[in-house]
Amino acid sequence: MRRSIPALLIACQFLLGPILFLDARDGQTGIGFGLGLIAALLSDIFDGIIARRLGVATPRLRELDSWVDCWFCLWIAASAWVAHRETIVAFAPLFIVWLATNLLALSFDWIKYRRFASYHAYSSKLAGLLLFLAVFALFVTGPNSFLLGLALVVAIVSHLERMVITAILPEWTPDVLSFWHAGQLRKTK
Repeated sequence: MRRSIPALLIACQFLLGPILFLDARDGQTGIGFGLGLIAALLSDIFDGIIARRLGVATPRLRELDSWVDCWFCLWIAASAWVAHRETIVAFAPLFIVWLATNLLALSFDWIKYRRFASYHAYSSKLAGLLLFLAVFALFVTGPNSFLLGLALVVAIVSHLERMVITAILPEWTPDVLSFWHAGQLRKTK
């Protein structure tokens, strides 16, 4: 049973996306939405930590974690659209670049490896934390324009780094912390 905890945490995040969207549909969100965001963040942080400690951090599980992160992000974007459309429209250029660089990175992964990258790089972790803070503010305390803009810029940089990592690595490799680490891995292979 203990060995299934990481998969259960990933499933929790998978389910929280649509649940939070249902909460946001009426345009009124608050502490309940915030608690759901915190639960999703904690499940995303601890699924990998626990998986490594239990020795079940397989490439398949890491890839599933990346897919669920994307799934959850799409639900939060849909929630923001229905509950805070004016903020999304105000940041439309950054959102479009964020989405375009993400789709470009996914396409590059697919073309090169026939699967999607699961790097969990430092830049991705920083982007995730900043996006969490910006989204929490948006839905719970009120929009913070500086934080949202910063989070989107860091996320775009993270997508660009993901493409660089994919360009460097000759074969699909999970858990690559940065483009520098990718270069070191390439030298050893």
